[in-house]
Amino acid sequence: MIQAIDKKYCIGNLVQLMPYTDDCHFIVSTDEILLLKVGDKVLVNKYVNHPSRNLFPYHEKEQNDWLHFTELFEYNKTYLNFRGSVRGFRFHKDYFFKGNDRALWLEESLPVDERYAIEDSVELNRYEIEKIFDSNNYDSMYVVDRNGIILFARNDKDKIHIGKNVIPSDNEIIRMELKNRKADYNIGKIINPEYDTAENYEKANTLKTIDEIRNFKVYGPAIFGKYSDMLLTVKDGKFDLKWFRIDFIEKDKFRLTSSPISIVEPTIDDVIEFSNNNEIKTASEPAKPVASSEQVHTLENQETAINSKIDRDEKQDPEKLQKDENGVHKRLRKLFKNNSGSSN
Repeated sequence: MIQAIDKKYCIGNLVQLMPYTDDCHFIVSTDEILLLKVGDKVLVNKYVNHPSRNLFPYHEKEQNDWLHFTELFEYNKTYLNFRGSVRGFRFHKDYFFKGNDRALWLEESLPVDERYAIEDSVELNRYEIEKIFDSNNYDSMYVVDRNGIILFARNDKDKIHIGKNVIPSDNEIIRMELKNRKADYNIGKIINPEYDTAENYEKANTLKTIDEIRNFKVYGPAIFGKYSDMLLTVKDGKFDLKWFRIDFIEKDKFRLTSSPISIVEPTIDDVIEFSNNNEIKTASEPAKPVASSEQVHTLENQETAINSKIDRDEKQDPEKLQKDENGVHKRLRKLFKNNSGSSN
C-alpha cells in the first residue's frame, strides 16, 4: 500500500507519522531503534528528545492518543515495524519517498506466513549454536515472539540490552524440562483426576540430569503454527530476519530449524507500478483525543483522493522518461506533487 503524506508532516529530511500501536510495539532501522514498547513500559522513544520535533504538528504529544505513537522517519530508509499482543501480530516495513511538497509512504507487510516458508534444519553442537545466537557477532540483535514479547534485544547505540543468553545452559535446560513436566502433570490431573497418582507425581517432580534429557523443545512451534519466535539481526547495514525453533536432542546436540523472511528495499519503480493500478490516497490522520473523562477515543477517517493523477496512457519505461532541471523524472514529479486540478 502506498499513501500520500500531507506536506504539513514533511519538513526537511523528516516525515511525521502517527502509526498504530499495540501491547508491544517495535520500530527499528538498521542503525537505531525508534520505538520499543513492552506492555505499559516505553523503553525507547526517539521522538521524545528529537531536536526537530517542535517543527511538526502534535509536537507536544509523544502519544497522540491511545492508538497512536508519534514518530519521525527519515526518507529513503527501511524501517521494520512490529506490533503484537495475544490477539495476534503484524510485521511490516515502512519506507518514505520525498517529493516537492509531500511524501509517499510505502507500507508493506512482510511475508511472515510460515505455511509457505522454506525450512532448513541442521544439527549443531553447543558451541556452534551459541555462535549463531551470540549477539556480539552482529551490530544489533533481537528475538521476538509472535505475541510481541521481546525475548532478547541488544543495541549498543540505544543502550538496550534485554534478556540473557538466547541459548540456555545445561542447568537451565534441566530446570526448564522439569518445569514442563510439572506443568504437563498439573494439566493431566485436571483433565483426568485418575492421573493424579503417586507414581505420576514422582515422575513429574524428579530432577533429571542433562544426560537423561532427550528431545526437549527449547524454542518450540506455536500452538497453531510451525514457529513461535523470530530472530532479527543487523550486520553491516543489512537486516536478516528468520523464523526459528530449537530442539535439544541430547547433551551437546541441538537441532536448529529456520525459515528466512525476505526484506526487499523498495524502489521508485514500486511506486510507479502501484500508481498504474491503484489510486494513491492521503493517509488518515489520527483524531485529537477527546476529554479524558469520557474515556472514548476516535479516529478521523479522512482519506481524500489525490487531485493529480498520472495519465494512465503513459506507459513509458521510467528510465527513459524526460527529466526536469533538477534531474527528477517529470512523471515521478507528478506522483509527489498534489496539483489543484480535479481527478480524472
